[in-house]
Amino acid sequence: MVVRVSDNSTKPQILDEEGWLPLPVELASFETIKTTVLDMDGNKPDLKQALLVCDEVLANIVNYSGAGHLDFRCKMQPGTLLVSFSDDGTPFNPIAFPSVEREFELLDKGGMGLNIIRQNTSGMKYERKDDRNVFTLSIDIAASS
Repeated sequence: MVVRVSDNSTKPQILDEEGWLPLPVELASFETIKTTVLDMDGNKPDLKQALLVCDEVLANIVNYSGAGHLDFRCKMQPGTLLVSFSDDGTPFNPIAFPSVEREFELLDKGGMGLNIIRQNTSGMKYERKDDRNVFTLSIDIAASS
């Protein structure tokens, strides 16, 4: 078990051996995700894109998965932020879900969040592992000047 204290937070975050951060399955968990992502590499404009993606994934898990447990992990690689979500909800492979184009009047019919995720990532990987959905996204981050 690893304990990490963010510079922006007084609360320690308990990570497991693989760097997973357990979170409540609720939309309020976005604040912890936001802090964790911003801790990766400051407040670069590209990280706003990453936060949009994380918000969409979290909303889908909270609203549709039926999950009771959620874990989050992110790590920076040269030029890329990798974010992963793991939940024990209903099996759902977002990569297999077809891209949906809708007229403005039909946007509330669903599927648009996945389009936002696709448009703002450079790679996606899904696996069902140990009765959990594991969804990993790659987001390109420009180098600092």
